Amino acid sequence: MNAVPKKARTSRLARRDRFRSFGRRGDGVKTARERAEAKRAEKLKLVREQVESGSLVIREMTDEERRRFPRRSPQPKRPGRR
Repeated sequence: MNAVPKKARTSRLARRDRFRSFGRRGDGVKTARERAEAKRAEKLKLVREQVESGSLVIREMTDEERRRFPRRSPQPKRPGRR
């Protein structure tokens, strides 16, 4: 016979099942990176629609603007924090 009472055994099993499913990702759950990528894709879609409709115009920089706003040098890669 088991030393653990039946009630305690069932609640332990229920907890185990609850925590087992906790680590899995459902269809609706996205990581932070996935949310950021989806947000970026939505913004790009909006820009494309605005360009097509004519409400947004993307033009070349003038020579004066290029002198005032030179290209930035690439930022050095930072080591990971983990």
